[in-house]
Amino acid sequence: MLRVFRCVLLAGTTALLTVAAAAEEAPDKSGFTLFNPTPTDLLRGFSTDRPNKSSSPYTVDAGHWQIESDLFNVARDSANGTATRQITSVAPTVKLGLTNDSDLEVVVPTYAWISTKSGGASTTVRGWTDVQARVKVNLFGNDDGDYALAIVPYVKFPSGDTGISNKKYEYGAYAPFGIKLDDQWSLVLMVQGDSLVSSADPNKRRFNAQTFANFSYAASDTVTLSLEYYTQHKFGDHASTVQTADFAVAWNLGDDLQLDAAWYAPLNKAAPNFNAYVGISKRF
Repeated sequence: MLRVFRCVLLAGTTALLTVAAAAEEAPDKSGFTLFNPTPTDLLRGFSTDRPNKSSSPYTVDAGHWQIESDLFNVARDSANGTATRQITSVAPTVKLGLTNDSDLEVVVPTYAWISTKSGGASTTVRGWTDVQARVKVNLFGNDDGDYALAIVPYVKFPSGDTGISNKKYEYGAYAPFGIKLDDQWSLVLMVQGDSLVSSADPNKRRFNAQTFANFSYAASDTVTLSLEYYTQHKFGDHASTVQTADFAVAWNLGDDLQLDAAWYAPLNKAAPNFNAYVGISKRF
């Protein structure tokens, strides 16, 4: 009987130590808000939605803010005898931590140049893009564990210039699911649904579905490489499914600063011929 008691006591002590260790690894941060910021020593690791098409399931800590931006972005495409090139410069997304598990994100307009060549004639349109606002809510795994899930509803406002903007509200939501496979490899799976204006008839809307599968590899303490498979299907516009393979590299220059570059390779004729960019992210 004494031996059984000792075993129970040992098991209970071990369980308490395990719980205490877990509590030490993942402190309670639920009380931090925009007006009661998370202390610097409790900030989670620097996480950005760049440089991939898919997003991170992690939010910005409460009371802190973050800027993620293209520095230069160029895309080219050709179809049915028409060639299009689009260039944008600084395109910041500003994020503000509202609570420990939610943040507000605003995509600030950028200036765009779109040139089109068709039948020997060329035109160029210049102007500002639309504003987009979204809220990211982490459902679990924000501070600990090997799995994390978030949901992100968004609205695009028709604030851009004519020729750049379609002058219509568009909205949708996406859900990134992150998996830490080991100390170097991670996987993000994401689905997105959008209500967009039809390109064939601006008075009608269509459903747009996107899927993402991203493998990331921490090549060193500062460099991360990633490969992403992306698909997009526009229902109702008789458009073919777009498929791309996206290559990216991110370089951390400290705990709160990242440089990155990405290149999207088309996997079928429906995908743009070329898209590449470089960018920067900073947490404050």
